[in-house]
Amino acid sequence: MRRSAASGAGAYSSGVLGHALASEWTKIRSVRST
Repeated sequence: MRRSAASGAGAYSSGVLGHALASEWTKIRSVRST
């Protein structure tokens, strides 16, 4: 039970982190392209 809860939290945090990273990356790319 503890393991599934930890993996669920890890998947959620990694998803949020991935989304934030993607938005930051697009922001950096748009700034660099101009």
